[in-house]
Amino acid sequence: DVARASLFDAATGISTPLDRLALPPERWRKLESFGEVDVYENLKMMPRVWFVSELRRLPRAEVLRVIKEGKFAEGLPFDPARTALIESESQQPAAAPGDTVGAQVKLTDYQPQSIRLETSHSQISYLALSEIYYPGWQAMVDGRPAEIHRTNYNLRGISLPPGKHQVEFIYRPSSFRRGVILSLVGVVLLILGRLVGNKRLLLVTNRFHHAQPDSFA
Repeated sequence: DVARASLFDAATGISTPLDRLALPPERWRKLESFGEVDVYENLKMMPRVWFVSELRRLPRAEVLRVIKEGKFAEGLPFDPARTALIESESQQPAAAPGDTVGAQVKLTDYQPQSIRLETSHSQISYLALSEIYYPGWQAMVDGRPAEIHRTNYNLRGISLPPGKHQVEFIYRPSSFRRGVILSLVGVVLLILGRLVGNKRLLLVTNRFHHAQPDSFA
């Protein structure tokens, strides 16, 4: 977004600033000014996690277009608080969610590599997160693996069955698993090498003692 812009006349060397952006008051509320810096509150900011009542499956390019333009091809507005966009190329489409009335979600723990939630919903539901979709993240619902769907082009989402659930997102990239495996292999090889070395030393020592004359006893 362009926040400041000026016109520069190369012939005269004079710069003329353009008027400040006219931000719509229904979306932005001015909180404070610090010199030339204005601080605004985004009144339509989404929470970190929320339930939606509608899913739309679209190609990736169409998902991005809808987000940029704020409306669907038929002209209806796109409201991320109500609708989640899922790419139609997904191998396992998420189940259609029910009404979000009475649905509850609580963030119980938030760490750089793990997120834990408690959810409650009487119907099949879809949970959207304001978290970047990135390879390596895994989801668990009540201790069982669950699929993470790429939502709203670059966020995460997950389908949930009715009832109360413990939901956990854990970052476990394949590179980390390979590193752990290689480290364990290295430790095993070091232990085996130490054991083999000790046996050889013991064998050489025993041979040395057996080779001594009786007069040295």
